[in-house]
Amino acid sequence: MKLLIQELKERVPLRTVFAHYGHTDLPERNGKHFPCPFPENHARGDQRPSCNFDTGKDGFPRYHCFSCGERGDQFDFVERREGVDTAEATKIVAGIGGIIEGGTFTAPRKARPPVKTIPVHEKPEPIVFPEDLRVGTEAELKQLAELRRLDVHAVYLAACCGILRFGTHRGFPCWIVMDESRIVAEARRMDGKPFPHSGKKPNTLKNGKKSWPVGIKIRHSRPELFRKIVVVEGSADLIAAYHFNYTTGKMDSLPVAMLGKECREIHPEALKLFRGRDVRITPDADADGGGMEAARRWAKQIEEAGALSVTAFDFSGLTRIDGMPVKDLNDCTVIHPDDEHKLEGILA
Repeated sequence: MKLLIQELKERVPLRTVFAHYGHTDLPERNGKHFPCPFPENHARGDQRPSCNFDTGKDGFPRYHCFSCGERGDQFDFVERREGVDTAEATKIVAGIGGIIEGGTFTAPRKARPPVKTIPVHEKPEPIVFPEDLRVGTEAELKQLAELRRLDVHAVYLAACCGILRFGTHRGFPCWIVMDESRIVAEARRMDGKPFPHSGKKPNTLKNGKKSWPVGIKIRHSRPELFRKIVVVEGSADLIAAYHFNYTTGKMDSLPVAMLGKECREIHPEALKLFRGRDVRITPDADADGGGMEAARRWAKQIEEAGALSVTAFDFSGLTRIDGMPVKDLNDCTVIHPDDEHKLEGILA
């Protein structure tokens, strides 16, 4: 008879799997910190141990690195370590414990050599965040809501989820989007003007990797609460997505942003987080068609990563209050009254 996951967890504990991969110097009780088993996630290695064990809802131990955000059970660990899917990870865990299908036993699987770590000088440099990075004052949150024509409660929500922060960037007060991964962040000026050095309104913080979808890892995230993911392009649309989540009451959707249509490939670790989810993409309807092409490219990658479904918003035919056509989700914050009912149908 095929073993159940719970039975496999009992027979092959998380600590056994860690030991199989060479992580034997572990604390005897939960809550004590130890070095992260994924040192490549840390710019200079996990010099100050930031990982520990806790107990999941199923009563079994899980690992959690408070620095890079990696967390999960023995199957998640093997998926990440070996670069395999859940089914293959389950087989590997069973092999580590000497278990084969049918409940019989065989010789323990030979330990694999440790994953080759990246020398410190080859690791990516961490993002350079403003020294005054902060959650934001009440005045700043309200100012941003007025600037972007958003419900202030939605702005508070984005801040609470760790997606929105404030700070001084290139000498200007800014609002900044980021997530728990700290792989990429983007700043925009609080006065809505472009940065003088580039002539553009958004500015990616130094060392940021645009391949990471901002928001895919929110603070204290619980994936079961977000069975749907809405993928937008740009930081303005990301905050607008929180606005429409709040105003429509559809709080089961997780807003995520790709920071620019020039991104060709979505980060492989981020793609894993789309598995088993319904995904909707809101393409930018820009004049050169680049936004639509990028959306198709991302949709293909997300679908191949194991998403349940991938669909797209269609804003064609909608107009803003000034008579201009709606090109993205942020434009919908100033939708023409005659088109409000159409927008409700699209967002349903």
